[in-house]
Amino acid sequence: MATLQKSQRARPATPAKTPAPIAKVGASVRAPNAPPEIATKPRKAEAARIKVEAVQVGYYDHKRLRIGDVFTIDGTRFPEGHKQAGEIQAFSKRWMKLADPSAPESTTTPNQAIRREHDAILSGATPNVVPDNVPDNLPVGTANPLGAD
Repeated sequence: MATLQKSQRARPATPAKTPAPIAKVGASVRAPNAPPEIATKPRKAEAARIKVEAVQVGYYDHKRLRIGDVFTIDGTRFPEGHKQAGEIQAFSKRWMKLADPSAPESTTTPNQAIRREHDAILSGATPNVVPDNVPDNLPVGTANPLGAD
């Protein structure tokens, strides 16, 4: 009796996998294994996008945005009856200002920020960082509490 090699053995037939259908905009969304009789909400239409500029360092959409960066935010507004009714939910008055809609979007990468800071130091401009050993709250004319160098 001849023994078959592993590659010559018969394999059971497996059904071909079919890709999941792509949902259309406005179609209802349900879990893949949920019974079809469960009512689901239709998808919301995407809200308007608003172009803003960073006036301080801040975070939006899991990204660090630096001074001067122009980017778009979600334009969804707070509903009536809310204490901030009519205001844009994603907008922060602390570090954003509305930008011209025709302004091109631009973000600063970490390497660009380092290069910009390096160039500022080499040009003699005051860098944005204060050395750790310089107290910033001493009145003029008082002695340095850390002592002389």
